Amino acid sequence: MASFKPSRIFRGISNKNLKSIFDRFQIEVPYVNWEAEKTDVKSLVEFWKDLRLDPKDASNRVGGLFRLFQEIHEVADAKVKANRVIREQIEWDGNRIKLPDEFDTWTAYEQVAYIYINHNDLWKPLVNKMQVDDIQNREKWREYGNLPQKEIDFDGVRGCVESAICDFFRPMKKCRVCRVEQYAFANDVQSFFATLDDEPTYIETKNEMDGDFEFQRIVMPFRVTFAYNYKEGEFSLYVENLSGKEKDQLADHILSALLVLPGEYFRIGKDRFDLSRFNDFNCELPICPGISAPRVRAIMLVPFDDPDDKVFFESKTRSAYDCAKKHLGIKQNEGYFAKRVTITVDITNPALDFRTLTFELSEKTCTLKSMSEDRRVFGEKLLKFWELKK
Repeated sequence: MASFKPSRIFRGISNKNLKSIFDRFQIEVPYVNWEAEKTDVKSLVEFWKDLRLDPKDASNRVGGLFRLFQEIHEVADAKVKANRVIREQIEWDGNRIKLPDEFDTWTAYEQVAYIYINHNDLWKPLVNKMQVDDIQNREKWREYGNLPQKEIDFDGVRGCVESAICDFFRPMKKCRVCRVEQYAFANDVQSFFATLDDEPTYIETKNEMDGDFEFQRIVMPFRVTFAYNYKEGEFSLYVENLSGKEKDQLADHILSALLVLPGEYFRIGKDRFDLSRFNDFNCELPICPGISAPRVRAIMLVPFDDPDDKVFFESKTRSAYDCAKKHLGIKQNEGYFAKRVTITVDITNPALDFRTLTFELSEKTCTLKSMSEDRRVFGEKLLKFWELKK
């Protein structure tokens, strides 16, 4: 079931763009004055509530509009700001498009709808980029290293990669077609998004507005996301509903087609972080370009002689170590080790649109993965500079 709310979609998009969207799917909306300054959200919601998809309708117009609204919702409500990613896509496309001067004052829904209507060639790359940014925040990526450090000419191997993925999934699914798109190229990383289409089927779904059940004619997508860092010689794969062994087999299929001769590569284990430096109550994190005032905002300490106990200190205005010294009555730490820390830095890089970065670390986890891509990438650079990764 779709997670978008029709009322939010209709409230966030102007009458002009809503009419263009309905017209594109050849769906006539009665009793709505498209010339009005304010959108008639109530009438549109009632119209959407009564809209039903006929399983015999081969054009699947309503189903297509349903999926579009879901995509608009996913892009507009993503953690990454839609307007920033849109501008990145325009830049990657060669700056052929000039956005209206008032573009940044619009709602995210209006910005996204404008791109779909006026610059449709950017639409699919934009949706893919947002979906992958969301995927990058999850921890089910499987990574492989010791691969050739060379840029991939994807146009030359696209057919082989699509065939390799299709061949892998054929025994599991009635896979007929695989399409792979290269959706982004940044920080020496080439990223790809693959969709496998099963045979069309009909499913009975519950309408979120009135609770009635209806049939929808759909093609179930099966997506695979992968990326190649040619500078580091590393390959990353994300796919759900496969065992670890099956993911390794799929990675082998893709790499053999992507690189022809991938060589002796190995799987990279999960990130581990070294917190030993935070045991020192006088710990100071070095400053590097783009930041100032790095500090430990919060710390969880565990006594060496009683690991079941935990002591937590936090300060929004000063170092957590000052709190620890004050309340533990000690200046030098000898009896505790850091279990978890929260780090805050002030951002001085004018190219970034955030002024502070705060993230949490434990030995096996890092909250950077759940942040927007710009924050995650910058934070990863800090971890490398501070040598906190094992």
